[in-house]
Amino acid sequence: MFGLFGREAARKTDLIKRLVKSRLESRREHSPENLALIDSAGRFAALAMPEAEIVVIVEAAVEGQRRGVLLQNVLSHQEALRKLTGSNPLIFEWIRRDAAGDNPVGALVDYCRYRNQVQSETKPTAYLEPHEIEKMVAMSYEEISSW
Repeated sequence: MFGLFGREAARKTDLIKRLVKSRLESRREHSPENLALIDSAGRFAALAMPEAEIVVIVEAAVEGQRRGVLLQNVLSHQEALRKLTGSNPLIFEWIRRDAAGDNPVGALVDYCRYRNQVQSETKPTAYLEPHEIEKMVAMSYEEISSW
């Protein structure tokens, strides 16, 4: 996986910021002040945004795909890393099984939705709409696949 420093980190930070701007635009909250605030955010501030979790999960899925790792195994690893911030084993098992089936893209989107919901329970400002998450996963997947 790509690290927090160097060229890959700059790409990741840029992608996160573009996803945030896209969300603000779709919510009609993209004032010049908000956009300037996003532009001025550093790497670690960007990693604290809810879009960052989506980018990291998609990045892990792309890297796993390149190495021949099954998506269900990638998601299991991601869930193990995030379990301390909250989890729902029943929902996760359903998503993991779906990842092994004929709809891995849907499972990836569902996993990102699930993680956002878990994150939102302790940080309500992190909530993203389901259609926003779907768009972010698609944008992230397309870009990260080209890295």
